[in-house]
Amino acid sequence: MYVFRLYVRGETHAAEVALKNLHDLLSSALKVPYTLKVVDVTKQPDLAEKDQVQATPTLVRVYPQPVRRLVGQLDHRYRLQHLLSP
Repeated sequence: MYVFRLYVRGETHAAEVALKNLHDLLSSALKVPYTLKVVDVTKQPDLAEKDQVQATPTLVRVYPQPVRRLVGQLDHRYRLQHLLSP
């Protein structure tokens, strides 16, 4: 099982596109269940600070350890593969 947090800034079209791309990529790349929590940094800045998020969108792989981050566009499969590798 994988646990991810997607940090976005507000409910914007860019955030919607990032979420859709991410769901599509995760569904095709992972053969195990995953949890994805979307965090709006304008509403939960404390959580963004805790995860050391300084730019959006940022995808954080919380579990399995080690924690990994992907910052910027989330539509590149090879970048996502790096995040998924153990």
